[in-house]
Amino acid sequence: MTRKLDEKCRLVIAPHFRKGDVVKVEQEDADTLIVRRLKTSEHTPSRKRLVRRKDGTTYFTGGKPVNSAIVRKIMEDFP
Repeated sequence: MTRKLDEKCRLVIAPHFRKGDVVKVEQEDADTLIVRRLKTSEHTPSRKRLVRRKDGTTYFTGGKPVNSAIVRKIMEDFP
């Protein structure tokens, strides 16, 4: 994999690492860095909610696909 540093000398190494991962960076020599993941992030999906568009339609945002039980629970709180 080849990456280029941006103007602020930052390096993006996605998709192999996610926000919140704990990594260890070791310098092997002047030109070699080794990045090792020590702990994966404990990413929790965002809370599902209904969003109403300007055209009047509604849709769910966040999280995994929903089933009818989840829809009923969300609709209880929806105005």
